[in-house]
Order: sequence, then C-alpha cells, then structure tokens
Amino acid sequence: MAQSNEASTNVTTPVETEVTEATVDNTFGVQLKEHGEARKSVTNLRSEEEEEFILESKLHVDVVQLLALGLVSYAQVWDASVTMAKSKNNYSIGRVFDIYEGSTDAYGDHVLNVTKSITADSVVDGLVYTNKYPVQRMQVIINSELKVDQYSGRSYYNVIRRGQNVTTGSYTAMTFSKKKFESKTMLRLYVHNVEEQTFRLNGKAVSLGEPDVYTNIRSGVVATFKPIYEAALGKISDDLMVHLTESEKSNQKLFLTVYKQILPQLKETRKALREKREQEIAQMASQAISNAEAHAPVNATV
Repeated sequence: MAQSNEASTNVTTPVETEVTEATVDNTFGVQLKEHGEARKSVTNLRSEEEEEFILESKLHVDVVQLLALGLVSYAQVWDASVTMAKSKNNYSIGRVFDIYEGSTDAYGDHVLNVTKSITADSVVDGLVYTNKYPVQRMQVIINSELKVDQYSGRSYYNVIRRGQNVTTGSYTAMTFSKKKFESKTMLRLYVHNVEEQTFRLNGKAVSLGEPDVYTNIRSGVVATFKPIYEAALGKISDDLMVHLTESEKSNQKLFLTVYKQILPQLKETRKALREKREQEIAQMASQAISNAEAHAPVNATV
C-alpha cells in the first residue's frame, strides 16, 4: 500500500521574518541602524579617532625629549630623583614614585648625544633610536604595606601603575592588576635589594624616584621652552607633518626636525636662564655676607 502524503500537507512551515531596519529603529524612540550597519559605522569612527589620537601623541614630546629641550639628561634626573627618594626612605601607602629603568636610560643617552651634536644640516633619518623606548613618564603608587610571598619568601608591595603625557600633564587610567595565564593578579613591586632600594616590576629591574624632581624640571621646561617648540611646530606644513609622522619612530623624526629649527633660540634661552641663575646666586651670597657682617661681634679697643 502506498504511503499517503496527506499528513505532510498539515505541517505548518515557520515563516522567517526578516529583521529589517524598520523593526529595530524605534524600539526606544531612537533612530537606530541595523546592527551590521551600526558596527561598520562604529569601526570607521574608532579608526578615525585612533588615527587622530596617534597623530596627536606624535606631536607631543616624550619623557626624554622634554628634558632635552632644557639641556637636562635623563641620567641627571634619575640620580637626583632616586637619591632624594632614598633619603626620605618612605614607602607608605599612597606614596607616588617615578619609575626609572634601563631602557629609558639608554634612550636618554641617545637623545642627549644627538641633541648635543645636531646641526642645521643634520639628516634626522639617521639619528633615530631604533630600539624600544617609553614615551610616557611612568609612575607607581604604593597600595599596600610591605608583604611577603608565602611560597617564594620574596618581599613586595602591591602597587598601582599610571603614565603621564609630559606635554599636556594628563595621566592615563590607573592599572591595578596584570593578566597572567588568563587570570588577573595584583601588580607587585618586588623589593630586589633593601639597602640599595632597587626593585623589580613586571620582571624588570627598576628604581623609584621622588617625583618632585621631574615635576619641577618639567614645570620649568614647559614654561620656558615649550612655547618655542610649539611655535615652530605650528609653522610646519601639513604635507611635511604627514611625511614626518608616517613611520613607527616618527615622534623622533618630528622632534629632531623641530629641534634643528629652534636650536639658536634654545641656546639663547638657556644662556639667559644661566645668567639669571648666576645673578640670583651672587645676590644671595652678597646678602649672606652682609648679614654676617651685621651680626659680627664688635671688638672693643682700649
């Protein structure tokens, strides 16, 4: 007996309803695009914003270049900052420290040597530092009492990490943890050598410096040399700006190009600052001598 196909005619086939823009654009009284279109628009917007941010970042001097404008080396700031931190010997909760590490020091030496030798005829492409180097001023904030790892016996502080754009003075978001094997652990600043006050952060040897040292120098450079730099930056043509900011190391190419142009002004400004400082020192010495003479005992003669 042949099987009847009648039963199959009673099966109701679901009707697929096409989700159109009209079905989702007014759910909450707001005109919305279909998700695919919205995602495409957002991706384009993010790309434009990121490109704009990257270009803006390249226009700023980095943590070492800012010092170079004032003819100050990174090593000088490292030494003064760490020496001051050691003398205070205070690592209580809430204390802020600048991070000093070898990679920045090597980059600092490079920038110092280049800026000392650069002339109006120098080709900046050959003066670019090719190794990795930090752009921001990095800091840690002590976030715990001194602890001891129960397994390794190593002493450490939990810390918060942040960066600063030294041109604008703005800080990045604070980082409390790091990802390790798909899990997050609190950031640890290990005490590598108690007597020398050296530390390890994320596997790197670092020194902690008193932030007032860099802050004070930064304030002076921003007030005195930043206007000179930005005035020259504003005169660069758009085509040249695009050309100088295309490569990965473009921040350096831009900085050195501007630095060449403003070198005569930088030298004049530095000379004026030195002369002003010498006058201030002379005045203080003269005042000290006057005070000493005024308070000197009078020898009575018979």
